[in-house]
Parts: sequence; C-alpha cells; structure tokens
Amino acid sequence: MISDPRLSVISLYLLIIPDERMGLLEFWHKPIGGLMTDSIPTATVQNVESSSVSADQFPVPQSPSPPAGRSLPAGYRQGVITAITVIIGFSLSFLRYWTFEAPGNWTPWSIGALIILLLPICAQINTLYRALLIEDDDEDTYRVTIKWFIWSVFGILFAVCLSGVVISLTT
Repeated sequence: MISDPRLSVISLYLLIIPDERMGLLEFWHKPIGGLMTDSIPTATVQNVESSSVSADQFPVPQSPSPPAGRSLPAGYRQGVITAITVIIGFSLSFLRYWTFEAPGNWTPWSIGALIILLLPICAQINTLYRALLIEDDDEDTYRVTIKWFIWSVFGILFAVCLSGVVISLTT
C-alpha cells in the first residue's frame, strides 16, 4: 500500500499505462495537485503478449463528428456575439428610456411604438441564442444567424425612428 501519509485516496487518481518493454499493464499513482511523486506500481494485470485478448474487442470511443458544412474561421462567432450583445444593450437602454423616462402620456401611438420596439428586441435575443449554439459553427447556420441579426438591427432602427416621430407628435 502507499506508505506516504501525505497522499490520500481522495488526492490520487489511477492512470493505466501500457508498458511495452515488459509487456505489462500497470497501475501508476499520480497526485491531482500536479506534483509528481515516485511512480508506485501496485498491480500487474497480465502479460499482454501471452494473452488471447485482441485490441478489436475493445472499441475506441469516437469523438463527435463535426458539422456537415464548412466550419467558420476562428474569431467569427466571437465577433458576432459581441456585436449582438452591444446592440441588445442599446435596445434595452432605449426601451428603458421609452417606458420610464420619455416625456408625455401614454397614447395608442406610444403603445404601438413600444410593441414595434419589442419585436426586434425579441429577434435580437433569438439571434444571440442562435449564435451561442454549437451548430452555429456551420457556415450555413451562421449565415441564417447573420440574417436574423441584420433584420433585427433594421427593425430596431425603424422602431427608434417611429418612437421619435411619436414623441414629437405627442409633445
């Protein structure tokens, strides 16, 4: 057993290392903290050369397959996510102004402008959701996300202009 009291069962993990020189599989202990101690072989499983076990009996786990389309270059998604969050921040700030700080009373026109303002904000949140999906690394999915983003930006510009017209008519 382990004679060093500083090494506890919780701070150790077992690593199975094939040793081709001796034809053995041995368990080696290494602490999780990153400090390497003397390797302590604790058990010999069997001689691999004399075994009737073949490598075909143990399937190798497959990594998830990449998306079917072309992958985006590095940095594209990060830039789009940053742009989306900046526009969402502006939109929510303008929504706060329109609902709480704008002069005048609520009219059917101002409520209509508020509803038109909420639609692109919902589209921007959907765009952010799409941009954060793993599938957005595919070029075709990314293009759809960009279309959502562009149309939500046009929608927020239209809503801000409409709000300006409504506020100028009511005051």
